[in-house]
Amino acid sequence: MAGGLGQRLRPLTESVPKPMIPVAGRPILERIVLHLVSFGVTRVFLAINHLGQVIEGHFGDGRRFGCRIEYLREEIPLGTGGPLSLLPERPSTRCW
Repeated sequence: MAGGLGQRLRPLTESVPKPMIPVAGRPILERIVLHLVSFGVTRVFLAINHLGQVIEGHFGDGRRFGCRIEYLREEIPLGTGGPLSLLPERPSTRCW
């Protein structure tokens, strides 16, 4: 879920989406993606809306981060959890 407006962090989020705000020199979303990859995740879905092109420009298809990234584009804001309806298939209920 990376599509929020980041209203509480303005003016930081006027030109940078909230997930791309750097923490210790690296966007927080990049830290999350790399952490997922370190645990063996190979396919990541990112729900984007506000400034989504910035996120897509940074991550591309995910190859340079060691995974496959696919984007769920919200044409209209779907609210918290709403973008899950855009997933191409239902996630498995398997627990690790």
